[in-house]
Amino acid sequence: MADKVETSHICKLDDSNYRQWKQQVSIVLEAKELWDIVSGDDPAPDPADAALLAAWRKKDARARATIVTLLDKNNSTNNGTSGMAKLVSSWHYLQGPYRPLT
Repeated sequence: MADKVETSHICKLDDSNYRQWKQQVSIVLEAKELWDIVSGDDPAPDPADAALLAAWRKKDARARATIVTLLDKNNSTNNGTSGMAKLVSSWHYLQGPYRPLT
């Protein structure tokens, strides 16, 4: 099952390891078949399709849970990711302080 991907080897995101963390977490999310949610390639469906929306929300929640468990204490509380409604926003929000300018 895709959700059984091991993550204990991934260090939690801190102020010094963004590039390594991003690469490892991206691979885990791909293996869990959640990357399309995070990347925005699979946007939330029309709310009129309740079943499809419910399935999408489950995937979104699993992806957020994967990411949040791989953040250190400062990143999981100070960056506001735990309260964000959309995972794409969470992922891009984390890039802001860490993405190289070059």
